[in-house]
Amino acid sequence: AEGMPGGGGGGDGGKGGGGNATRGPPGKPSKTSKTPPTPSTPSTLASVPGCPGGHNVNAIDAGRGGGEVGGATASLLSIQGTGTLPMEPCCYARGHGHCHWDGQSALKIHPTIKVPVCPGCYKFYFMDAFTYTDGDDGGCGSYDHCRCCADGGSELICCDHCPQLFCKPCIKNLAGATYLEEEVDDKEEWTCFCCDPAPIAHLKPS
Repeated sequence: AEGMPGGGGGGDGGKGGGGNATRGPPGKPSKTSKTPPTPSTPSTLASVPGCPGGHNVNAIDAGRGGGEVGGATASLLSIQGTGTLPMEPCCYARGHGHCHWDGQSALKIHPTIKVPVCPGCYKFYFMDAFTYTDGDDGGCGSYDHCRCCADGGSELICCDHCPQLFCKPCIKNLAGATYLEEEVDDKEEWTCFCCDPAPIAHLKPS
């Protein structure tokens, strides 16, 4: 299934508008509004009708505003010199206006999927809280931004097992063009990198 065009990039001034997402868990219809309302976030997905448990919404997002943006914290350290870099170190949230990696500067660890990202993308990730939109008729909803780059992206794809979204450019950055074609475009269901990190395990520093 093909993704649908979403909102434009937000630049450094804030996250871009949430895009129109495709696919999702049973009972979660495709988004039809580019600017959906932002209801209160449930405490856990287990409390959202139609959503499987396992991903704690607050646990994922609670530290977003408290991190030292652009600096190092105990849990999110610059990985240059502190671990073994993946075979091709680069910013895996690249391709958006907030990516500032010059190919040489220290990279940071993405707070959720644990792959290298540049300081610009790391800072952008923490700028605003991820908004969550409930599904229609009490069905499972989804977040409104790509979990990798934190932008609205160009085409957002819903995970079929949790509310996470990833944009196609980030999926391609993380897992390659062949994966995007065979595992996303050519299939009716998709399991995101939060639920199944195996496709990007080789990118994580050891």
